[in-house]
Amino acid sequence: MKTIICVNIIYKALIENWSLDEINKEIKKHFGNYWSFTHVCQFLSGKEALKVLNSLEDDYLNDGLTKEKVKTILGLANSYCANALPHQTLSNGIKVKNFLNSNELEFKDKLESLLDRKLH
Repeated sequence: MKTIICVNIIYKALIENWSLDEINKEIKKHFGNYWSFTHVCQFLSGKEALKVLNSLEDDYLNDGLTKEKVKTILGLANSYCANALPHQTLSNGIKVKNFLNSNELEFKDKLESLLDRKLH
């Protein structure tokens, strides 16, 4: 399931504090040379990922990932697509516009909850 693989890559990268090179190496291992972190975020901002999220049971648990953590990572991907470049989005994903200029402090709290640690 492509959505869960993408989510797992981002989750492991956050937990293990991977560099962008490490993230892209893992992405290429799963999806080939033409995928990058941006492609993963674009995919996670799409309808397929939202459909997978909505299909997960409330008690979903896979390698430390709960449904709530999957939802947070999809939010991270949407926020990245909405705010990575000034004056344009990286995706036309269904929820991306909801994340334009999103509140960084609120999102930081969600990431800290996801990681079970404070960010500096």
